[in-house]
This record gives sequence, structure tokens and C-alpha cells, in this order.
Amino acid sequence: MSEFILINNGNNQGCPLSMIFYAFYNAGLLEISPPNCPDEQQFGYVDDIALLATGVDLSTTHSKLADMMSRPGGAFDWSDSHYSQFELTKLAVMDFTTRSNLPLPLTLTHPHTHRTTVVNATSAYKFLGVIFDPKLKWTPQGERAGRSANAWINLVRQLARTSTGISAKGMRQLYISIAMPKMSYAADVWYTIPHHPNGPDRRRTGAVQFT
Repeated sequence: MSEFILINNGNNQGCPLSMIFYAFYNAGLLEISPPNCPDEQQFGYVDDIALLATGVDLSTTHSKLADMMSRPGGAFDWSDSHYSQFELTKLAVMDFTTRSNLPLPLTLTHPHTHRTTVVNATSAYKFLGVIFDPKLKWTPQGERAGRSANAWINLVRQLARTSTGISAKGMRQLYISIAMPKMSYAADVWYTIPHHPNGPDRRRTGAVQFT
């Protein structure tokens, strides 16, 4: 076992207060836009951050995204002032539109270094554990959830063996407390409830969709 190492800058990753500190640390990044600007929003949790811009076309939304990154007090300024440099190769842009537009890349220019980065549009991206797609059909997320459910069912089957498995009470507790939350994570966002095409509930879908 090595000697204790003093941390003179920041906080160690295993500290229970880390999640609380992150709420203060990331506050500026989640408040780039003024409150009276409904066309610009920021979302995030810990180190996963998303910028959302709405507009009449993709050129308009991309201009807003680039401005949110490079404006005074924007994302690049936050990155420099908080000593947390963005890994630009990991940036992604997704265009949510009902039109059949060709993918449009996003061009970002750092206001201090004048370095230019081109971010290509992606067809699927995982944010906070949910895979988004441009049409919000949730096909990639559904496929991933299906694979996860099959894996959990196989694990449950192995643990529920009559001769060597755990008790029925323990199996039920394990299924409800761990397996079910894993299989149904964020299902209220993407899952479409089975329905009859001509029935009164034919439009029952997940919470996030095009309107």
C-alpha cells in the first residue's frame, strides 16, 4: 500500500460529495442562454451535456448552436475558465426534422484559439442512457433494450435453477429491484404501448416524439 497522496486541486472522484459539487461546477454550462430565450436550451447530468436549438431550418439551428458554443460566456468560455477542455472529437450533432434533408455538418470556431472543428451529423447517439435518432422513431433504442432484456432473462434463468438457484423470494426481489429497472430504463420516453391500429388509443406513444 502506497503513502497517502494529498489532493491540492479539485476533489477525488470517489468522494460522496462529488455529485453535489458537479451541480455547482456545471451550473454555468447549463445557463448559457438567458431565461427568456425559448429557442435555446441546455440539458445535462454530471459530464453529459446537450445544447438544443430550434428554428425554421437546419442552417438557423446550426448558427444558434455555434453561437452558444462561441459567444462570450458560452460553452468555450466555460471550458477555459473551468480548466475542463472539451474533447472535440467526441462532439456530435443531431438534426431533428420531419423533412428529408441531407445531413448538414456543424462548424465550430473557438473564440480564443480560432481553431475550427467540423462536427458531422449522426444518425444515432446515446445521451443519458437513451439512444436518440433524428426521426424519434426509437428503433436503435428499442433494439438495444431488446438485447438487454434477453441478457437479463438469461441471467435470471440461471439464478432461478431449482437445485442450485436462489429462493423464489430472493429471485422476486432481485427481479423487481434490479432486472426490471434495467430493462425498462426511460421506457416512458421511447416505448410505444401495443395498441390496435383502428382503436381509440392508436396514438399512444412514448413521451418524446414529433407533434
